[in-house]
Amino acid sequence: MLVDAGRVLVHPDDQLFRQEALAVGCTLAAGAATIALGRTVWEGAAASDPIAFWNSTAKIDAWSRHAGLATRSGRAVWERVHRRDREDTPLWSKPDPGAAVALQRLRQAGYLIAVVSNNDGRLHHQLTASGLIHHVNAVVDSAQVGLAKPSPEIFDHAATQLGVRLDQCVMIGDDPYFDIHASLHAGAAAALLIDPGDDRPCTWPTIAYPDLGGAADAVLDRGAGPAA
Repeated sequence: MLVDAGRVLVHPDDQLFRQEALAVGCTLAAGAATIALGRTVWEGAAASDPIAFWNSTAKIDAWSRHAGLATRSGRAVWERVHRRDREDTPLWSKPDPGAAVALQRLRQAGYLIAVVSNNDGRLHHQLTASGLIHHVNAVVDSAQVGLAKPSPEIFDHAATQLGVRLDQCVMIGDDPYFDIHASLHAGAAAALLIDPGDDRPCTWPTIAYPDLGGAADAVLDRGAGPAA
């Protein structure tokens, strides 16, 4: 089992966005920043070049628009939040309330679990701080392994860390392109999409589960893959 981290196991600190919005003279309603982030994920997945979208200011401008902020203000908030994330206030610090139980259920059913994330070298710390590290078998942080989604190599690497083949693995993630499309293209047996905010466009045909618990139910009920 390969599991993404952001918006699946851990969530961003919405209050941090609200604080930094106030600092630049803006107001964000509770939950607005995280809802906007989810909608940005879907916009990026539908972009003609999702990689370019996430490697440019397009992602910031999309988030600003979905959050109801002017571009200039949104960019300022984004920069302040991520500066604090680097310096003293981790952004991805809110564990999903049902993640530990879902991971435990999968482990008890015989699944090996690797967390696979495009991260900055702090993934192990995030999982430790969230109390989830003991529920997983391997941690694959893009900054540490020199591989990143959507490259097939990072999925192969994660499967190798579990001692299985990729075609024995199920991927669970929140991004239709970087997690779902990329893992299936790489050769994963199946891929299940998480959408905690129901952010997907109504025309998007993919079935999405509200959280890891829902995806775990689908895996265990349907036997979506062998023990990985």
